Amino acid sequence: AATELDTPANRKAAAALLRAAISQEQGKGEEAAKAFAAIAADTQVPAPLRDYAAVRETAIRFDALPPQQVVDRLKPMAVPGNPWFGSAGEMTGLAGAMFAAVAKDKEAPDSLRDRMRQMANQLGADAGEAPAPAQQP
Repeated sequence: AATELDTPANRKAAAALLRAAISQEQGKGEEAAKAFAAIAADTQVPAPLRDYAAVRETAIRFDALPPQQVVDRLKPMAVPGNPWFGSAGEMTGLAGAMFAAVAKDKEAPDSLRDRMRQMANQLGADAGEAPAPAQQP
């Protein structure tokens, strides 16, 4: 049985995301970035998928984009509770406080939290202490 998420538009968006990811895997970065940008701009695509596409496009073009453009694109997603908080927060680097917030986010992957803790500490923001390694019996 089809669900409300299983619509032709959503299947089309998922296929477009897959094609863009394949292009990136094949080393066709600019082609992938254009495809992700088109998905991010398509108002028929559900917002979470548009946001995902915006994160992926920004990551591909990160080195070529002016810093303010990265911030402008990702700032709405760089907030606790947003599914793309960790990735968007990492790329925006709005301030040490942003890095500290990602470091403290229990939902973010440990490797990302560790990187953010290091960055926050270098910028003088309190990101808390790194968790102690697990004790061996």
